[in-house]
Amino acid sequence: MEAMQFPTRINSLAWSPDNRQIAAACADGTVYVRDTKVPEVEHPISLSGHAGEALSVTWSPDGKRIASGGTDHRVQIWNAETGGGISTPLKFDDEVSKVQWAPHGRRFLVVAGKRVWVMQEEVKRQSARPQSSSAWAIRGDPTARLSQAILGHSSLVVDAEWSPDGEYIATASSNLTIQIWDAIEQEWVLSLGEAMGVVRLKWAPDGLRVAVGTNQGKIYIYRPAGGQLMEQYHVSNAPVRDLSWIESQRALSSNAVIAGQQMKVVGQQTDAVSLQEPKADRVLAFSSDGTFLAARSQNRVVHIYPCSQIEPRVS
Repeated sequence: MEAMQFPTRINSLAWSPDNRQIAAACADGTVYVRDTKVPEVEHPISLSGHAGEALSVTWSPDGKRIASGGTDHRVQIWNAETGGGISTPLKFDDEVSKVQWAPHGRRFLVVAGKRVWVMQEEVKRQSARPQSSSAWAIRGDPTARLSQAILGHSSLVVDAEWSPDGEYIATASSNLTIQIWDAIEQEWVLSLGEAMGVVRLKWAPDGLRVAVGTNQGKIYIYRPAGGQLMEQYHVSNAPVRDLSWIESQRALSSNAVIAGQQMKVVGQQTDAVSLQEPKADRVLAFSSDGTFLAARSQNRVVHIYPCSQIEPRVS
């Protein structure tokens, strides 16, 4: 187990696509980037720019850019190699609770208040400097400076997530509604009413299931094609704080869940396991190859665990 300490409270974690670095969006408005191979380095790379807290962070699929959103209603885009800002900050009408790049291509989503913005990058060649690399530009709405599509909701959006193939977006809002957006056809294809308040959702790696966690400590697994409820678990009397899928040769349908101050692993083919380790109080992030878990504990400390330590028992 490795541990990395950050200067202030961590709100969000994201692994780089090559799994060599972890970016942390922190309460002081800074995104810190640490090398997972050299966790003992005292000073991480600092990406500063938010006037309030940095709430969310994401890497582009090629690992060259980092996007962060914060309480200052802005999204910052960074060059992951140099740490410099790309373009001017993108402004929204509410605090940005989540940013997430699509698994492929040049789109990313932004959750801000009652809207989910689907952004599109446009790459242009700099005619004055033909030998240089492609420049980064944004097209679209003059106030938001960017938009491909705006997904309006009647209440606060609490989470949104790209499907693994980048063709759909699942959203959850505070009016107990789960919706699926077809990002290719740009239309809603499914709306589910949920009696429990959904606070987190996550697509399965196969793209055929969506796990949702509720503020009543329950996990529901839905099939997006048709909206059938496939599985359900009651993991705690406390709200689900975070969840993620575990890819395991022994358990193909299991979730790591943080509820209250405990982390549990649940799945159709497994016994529910309550783990003493890893300890986590809110934030989970699995590496892109599914071999490592980063878990925040004690606000400023991130522990990295091999996933072999947290595979559940088969029943």
